[in-house]
Amino acid sequence: MEEERLANDLAQHLSAPNGAEGFAPILIALLRELSKGQPVSAGALAERAGLAAGSEAEILLKQANGVEWDDEGNVVGYALTLRETPHQFEVEGRKLYAWCALDTLFLPALLEKPARVRSSCPVTGAAISLEVSPDKLGVAMPSTAVISIVVSAPNASIQTTFCCNVHFFASLEAGAQWARGLQNAWIMPVERGFQLGRAVARAIRVIADSSRSSPAT
Repeated sequence: MEEERLANDLAQHLSAPNGAEGFAPILIALLRELSKGQPVSAGALAERAGLAAGSEAEILLKQANGVEWDDEGNVVGYALTLRETPHQFEVEGRKLYAWCALDTLFLPALLEKPARVRSSCPVTGAAISLEVSPDKLGVAMPSTAVISIVVSAPNASIQTTFCCNVHFFASLEAGAQWARGLQNAWIMPVERGFQLGRAVARAIRVIADSSRSSPAT
């Protein structure tokens, strides 16, 4: 598997969902605001991202498929979410969630904060926990834990084409059992998944920096 290309592809889909150019700086700002554990308004996001007005942020958000909204028109999720998923992601004591297992491995690098991750094996039901910092994977329990990566042709929503197949498993055997019959499925050690996640985070930063230096005309 060409992991660098995969990392770049994932970063591109997260940073410009549905072709929403200029979304990458919004993405990083949004993740950092969501990490505070509260819904994020377009105005607050615009201020954090350095945009002139909340309406600009709102336009970008509404162009991006997959953004989760509450009834008041605030954002509650995009990769990192306030809504419960199988992947608990705790930052500074705040209990948040991630769309998929790989998200939990690259989010600390973008947030610049360590996180405690809690998940479970979809085959055995065994609890899985990790300590993830921006530049290091800490303790993983069990030590045999692995992560699944299933490469598929993306459509408008990365959540339904990629995230739905990215899980933690208690062991290689459990992961292989789950992946049996799937095309383009890889089961890899969590450490290797962490390195892939760091590559995704780096690529997102590159896209964001490029977007800031090349404003739309």
